[in-house]
Amino acid sequence: MEEMSGRLFLGVPISDEVRKKLKQNTWQSLSRYKKDKMTPAHNWHFTLAFIGQLPLSKKIELESRLKEQDWGEVFKLGIRGYGAFPNLEEGRVLWVGAGRGTDEITGLAEKLRLSLGSDNISFDQKPFVPHLTLCRMRVPRNLKRLGEDYKLKQETLFDVDKFVLYESLGGPQRYNELLEIPLKN
Repeated sequence: MEEMSGRLFLGVPISDEVRKKLKQNTWQSLSRYKKDKMTPAHNWHFTLAFIGQLPLSKKIELESRLKEQDWGEVFKLGIRGYGAFPNLEEGRVLWVGAGRGTDEITGLAEKLRLSLGSDNISFDQKPFVPHLTLCRMRVPRNLKRLGEDYKLKQETLFDVDKFVLYESLGGPQRYNELLEIPLKN
């Protein structure tokens, strides 16, 4: 039987500068959730498609296909406002979502997902919602007040000039960046 990869996913990384701004803007409102499962700041990203494990030969094929396609142009993405899955009233996953650039990142995710499908690579079919996961709640919580009271003071903007094929081996360690795929300037 062929060896398998770790859990693979495609995502848009954020820079250390953006990470620092987000930590400053969210820490006061998030400190009350320390006992829940906080996502380490070094792992913050926008997931475009979650793939899961692949046979190593299929992973190599995927890397090759990602390198040879045109994925579009650099765009600005803004991070603004809290949200939760399934919703703020019964929050299990707390996140900050995209503002400016939502159409562009959604278009990139759709293009990637179409490509994965045509290459017979299965991925999580949940509808794409551009977000950065901050915390997974141990029990569902009503986060509506957080969403209303702690709107991020200003949108944090950054250039999306690439996306990354990541591998997670589980646990809180930093995700492995397997391949950076640049967007056109």
